[in-house]
Amino acid sequence: MDYRGSSIGDGWETLLEEVYHDGETTVDDGMELLEKLNIIVEFEYPLISPEDDEFLQEHMDENRVEWMIDNFHSEEPIEGWGYSYGSRFKDFEGRNQLTYVKDKLTEKPTSKSATITSMYPPGDTKHVPCICTLDFKIRDGLLMTAFFRSQDIGKKFYADMIALERIQTEISEHLDINNNKMVIQVVSGHIYESDFELVEEILGVKGDSRRTDGS
Repeated sequence: MDYRGSSIGDGWETLLEEVYHDGETTVDDGMELLEKLNIIVEFEYPLISPEDDEFLQEHMDENRVEWMIDNFHSEEPIEGWGYSYGSRFKDFEGRNQLTYVKDKLTEKPTSKSATITSMYPPGDTKHVPCICTLDFKIRDGLLMTAFFRSQDIGKKFYADMIALERIQTEISEHLDINNNKMVIQVVSGHIYESDFELVEEILGVKGDSRRTDGS
């Protein structure tokens, strides 16, 4: 499925509807989940701010947003992970990948290699990063494409998007450009069984409506 818009809240609501009603049932680590594969989301800037986003204001968990922003921007490791996304982005064995991207695109705006990775196979034994790649290309309004191997649509999507928006803004302001597209590619977009009731409450549906065909 594809979504295009300028509101994180609207995008989250759309994905909740799609995955909840049309997702396929699968099992991971003994837990049932609903899953849709190969989701593409395109946000157009300027995004509606979270403060003015009615759906977010009504349903988001501000503590989760703060945690995710800290994860993406702090170099302190997350307990149980051994790293944070911020440490992988800013100090990956001494390399600041965000600085690399800024320098690369300043030197060569048409570069195809301004790419950040969060993957480290030798060390990712406890937690494999859900977001694997941030790629930056200045093309037809596009700046950043984020690739997720896995994305918890039920309760984390909006927090990830708010954290990513800050990175997009940091890079665009450094480069002094107005490219206003951010593309998100998600291989597995899912809602866990433990979050079904939460999603039903958000969407205002009953549990027996989990399938649009009533099955």
